[in-house]
Amino acid sequence: MKYAVLLYSLVFTILTLLSVLDSIEPPETSKYIASTSLRTGDILLFGECAVLKTLQMSPYSHAAVCVLNRKNIPYSLEIGPKHGCATLTPVKDLSKNIRVRKISRQIDLKAALQYIYLVRYTCYKLPLLKASFCLRLGSDDLFCSSLVSGFFIFTGVMPATTMNYLPKDFALRIPTKNGYSFGPVISLRS
Repeated sequence: MKYAVLLYSLVFTILTLLSVLDSIEPPETSKYIASTSLRTGDILLFGECAVLKTLQMSPYSHAAVCVLNRKNIPYSLEIGPKHGCATLTPVKDLSKNIRVRKISRQIDLKAALQYIYLVRYTCYKLPLLKASFCLRLGSDDLFCSSLVSGFFIFTGVMPATTMNYLPKDFALRIPTKNGYSFGPVISLRS
């Protein structure tokens, strides 16, 4: 009986925490940008999964990177359980609750396309839970924020590192090199 009460209390606490954290939205910003002003290398942040937001104690559960095609149409390079493998999705087809960190200058499209070519058949694995608990990841573990950090390392924006980046890390200070920097988190208006 004592264990049943304890288990009930634990389940109730977890459900309450998930409910509260699911209602947490990224801070509203007075600054909005239009999707037409996106550049290759801008970071896209999403807050759609309550469980991951709870584990990371963050309003963000997913990260992607913007890549413009030759006609300057913005696409989201992302990977996740919904897609299975690395994919490019038009930004206009994404959810409306997107936050952006603008990069100081556009990344070379050729370098971005080379990275996309390298990861095009790479499939999603679920190590984000391991990374959330700071557990060691395998070298072939790929999830949204490792795809984004790999993109920035490959294109010369970030120094090579063994750090496991989580979506919330892209809303904070990101180490950069070669004169790149990122602006504050702002809202995207379609």
